[in-house]
Amino acid sequence: MFRVNHIHLKSPDPKKTAQWYVDVFGAKITGEGTGMGGATTVRMEIEGTRINVTSAPAGETLPQGTSESHYGLEHFGFDTDDIEAAMDHVQSHGA
Repeated sequence: MFRVNHIHLKSPDPKKTAQWYVDVFGAKITGEGTGMGGATTVRMEIEGTRINVTSAPAGETLPQGTSESHYGLEHFGFDTDDIEAAMDHVQSHGA
């Protein structure tokens, strides 16, 4: 009945964040634009899963996120055939 349509992330620099997903996970950029309130949006896809990365609306800032437990998105997971190589790859890109 339902399927995931997309995941939506917020970032102060959507292009830089999207490029990280390209470099680390092989994401494909599918579009860029300016959305509601002048927010920058980058759309990408990884193996059929769509991910949007959006900035705050123009002239606004959002509070910095923390790694402390809180309500909201906890995580999303990826599958890999070689966890050790995958961890080395992700960590070499700053994770």
